[in-house]
Amino acid sequence: MRYRPMRWPCRYMVNVQGAEGTTTAMVLNASESGLRLDGMTEFPVGAVVRLEFAGERIAGRVVWHRQGQTSLTVLGKLGPRQIDILRESHGRSHRPGLRQRPRFTELR
Repeated sequence: MRYRPMRWPCRYMVNVQGAEGTTTAMVLNASESGLRLDGMTEFPVGAVVRLEFAGERIAGRVVWHRQGQTSLTVLGKLGPRQIDILRESHGRSHRPGLRQRPRFTELR
């Protein structure tokens, strides 16, 4: 059986640049080896694109398009910090030992 990296749910807007132009897309899930995005269908399968978000830049290759979504293989690996940034909108940390406390106002 082939090992597959953990996928993390996301909702993070990124800028995408490629030979066909520039657009924005929403990252729906991320792993250290790839991303699934909503949008970005103007780039053909096999195209190499660059994603920019929160001061980070990563390169990837388009794998498939289905129902308005796109799969992207990352050239290299996404690090824990980059996955944390992409998951920020879900309020969870990539590292299991780091949990964010819910922010409740105290009632008296």
